Amino acid sequence: MNQLEKQNLVSYLFLIFISFVFLLFFSVTTSPLYFEFRTDSAIFMAMGKMLLEGKIPYIDFFDHKGPVLIFIEALGQVFIPYRSGIFILQIVNLSLVLYFIHKTAKILLDGNKAFLVIICFLCFFASTIDEGNSTEEFSLVPLFIALYITFKYYFETKKISPSEAFIVGLCFSFIFWMRLNNAGAISACCIFIFIACLLNKDYKSLKNLILYFIGGVVIFSIPIISYFLYYNAFSEMIYASYLFNISYVEESGSIFNFSNYIGRNLIVISVLLSGAILYYKKEKDSKLFLFACLLFIFNIAFANMGYAYKHYFILISFSMVAGSILLLASLNIKVNKYVIYALLGIASSYMVIRYVSKTKKYDAIRKEGTSYIDAGNELISKIPDNEKSRVYYYLVRPRFYPMLEISSNYKHFAHQEWMGSHNPDIYDEINLMLATDKPLWIMMEKSEFENWNKSENRNKEFRRILSATYMLAYENDLFLLYRFKR
Repeated sequence: MNQLEKQNLVSYLFLIFISFVFLLFFSVTTSPLYFEFRTDSAIFMAMGKMLLEGKIPYIDFFDHKGPVLIFIEALGQVFIPYRSGIFILQIVNLSLVLYFIHKTAKILLDGNKAFLVIICFLCFFASTIDEGNSTEEFSLVPLFIALYITFKYYFETKKISPSEAFIVGLCFSFIFWMRLNNAGAISACCIFIFIACLLNKDYKSLKNLILYFIGGVVIFSIPIISYFLYYNAFSEMIYASYLFNISYVEESGSIFNFSNYIGRNLIVISVLLSGAILYYKKEKDSKLFLFACLLFIFNIAFANMGYAYKHYFILISFSMVAGSILLLASLNIKVNKYVIYALLGIASSYMVIRYVSKTKKYDAIRKEGTSYIDAGNELISKIPDNEKSRVYYYLVRPRFYPMLEISSNYKHFAHQEWMGSHNPDIYDEINLMLATDKPLWIMMEKSEFENWNKSENRNKEFRRILSATYMLAYENDLFLLYRFKR
């Protein structure tokens, strides 16, 4: 191994270490430092576990995320279930993200400035990661691969090879089958390269972009489509992943909600615009204004669609990284290694102080979680082993499944009331299942049940069936267990 290879190896190991430390402190739903099982992450873990058990997505269990996410969550739990397995997968994911950010930045910047871009990304990521283990987080690798190929094309080779266009097609398809909105930045890159090829009259690169991009999309999509066609679940997958989400966005009241996190929007827009302007002043390159406009439309605006939750803004780190690279490339400043060391020291101190200051809160959450597990297991132990496959878990929070390390026996396993409010047919499916399959047991969280009883807009037929055909068999402070009247 020569000196350069040793340096590269050390750099890669350092990126892995940074990824581990970052996720250790900020991914609260998977890090061993915490004992939290928040909503989305818990659902994703549960779906991955059920896939590994041989259950078919959208037939045996239902959620409104795309199939790639389910496959990712299953991959993370092949050897270690639930939180720990996903945590390891996140470390691999973030390490690759940092690698491609660094590789992209090195096209225009020296090593220290390139590492400063990584620090900027991590600071922004820390403010948007929310609970961790999200579709946005797992979209970052294909997004930054696309950014690297775009920068390499524009600033170095001026050509798009068949393999590069094919890879971009794979990246787009990966995200398309997970959550379509997340692919906006790749769309911006493709449109930018397409227009640049036209302006440069580089029709060979244009042909490569179109044909091999489509080839990448097709090659990635064929196994997914074949899988769901084989199990007669294709239409269910399309409905859950795309059609259901249309009503979800419509319910938010407006297509775009820029005011939800205006601070983050303004920071990223400022960095992106400043980078484009200053780079133009230095290099007289006006095409980058086009790239900035495309990123605003397809990356920043897309992230503000619908409810615009905080973790959606993980996606606009793409625009921030692109803008940061252009900005640093335009400024005649030197960044020495001691600046990097100082910034890493400040960031490390902040993470430790932040964690220590909230120790009491985390201890209380762990204590509450332990009580929750004990209460759940207490009632489950009342069910005969040969009847545990006939239990319907209704009105339990999604954390119920990974915390008690059990899987659902029926299709609609989480947020049943919320899902039904978007599509009443889901209520009908649940009620038909109760009438025909007749689960022997129904288990519910007491607090969720009490809130449900106060609402007049809930599944009234479920209330009737529960009252007429089930009786309360056991209860404790947290759970209710109903038994079918034999």
